[in-house]
Amino acid sequence: MRDIEQVCRKIFSDPQFIAKFLVGGLLSFIPVVNILVLGYLYRYAKQVRYRDDLVLPEWKDWQRLIIDGLRFLVILSLFFALPVALGWLLSGMLVLALGLMGLGVLAYVPLGLSLFVSPPLTVGALYQYQGRRKFEDLARLDVLFGMMKAGLYHMILPALAFTGLLLVGAPIFGFALFLGSIVLIAYYTSVFLHLEKEGKIAPG
Repeated sequence: MRDIEQVCRKIFSDPQFIAKFLVGGLLSFIPVVNILVLGYLYRYAKQVRYRDDLVLPEWKDWQRLIIDGLRFLVILSLFFALPVALGWLLSGMLVLALGLMGLGVLAYVPLGLSLFVSPPLTVGALYQYQGRRKFEDLARLDVLFGMMKAGLYHMILPALAFTGLLLVGAPIFGFALFLGSIVLIAYYTSVFLHLEKEGKIAPG
């Protein structure tokens, strides 16, 4: 199984990487239009899973990107945006309570945990959905959490690095988000593919 360094080396070895990256990064800044970026990431995850090819695909078939982008938007809303929103809400409620006891910094633990769990959870849900392309498969939370448990060791540092990249790259958020997303999708999808081949997770 590839480690995160091997994944990055393969992605960045593409002579056309800069051009593909610039398109994705620029489109990520534009509301609504960034649905195309979600479609591109969806396509990339599918390519890694079924062809084990980590080189970024070409930007083409824009109509299909919109359809796939809407599919990924549903998954992203349920498994990334919702957990982070709940973590943010819980942290906000704890700030007042713990602040009175001088433990205000602990109030941000729920938000931190949600930011850590959401990236692998989202890619796992995407991996699960792309097996049969049926949204009801997303309700199989026992399978999804089994995937998280089986791959937990491989998910810790990349998730922390992703969060750090978003914080450091806030002024150029579109580029930071796109870069972090392609690396995480390639790596986590490779992990799930390896675990599935070894029989450690249920086949999608």
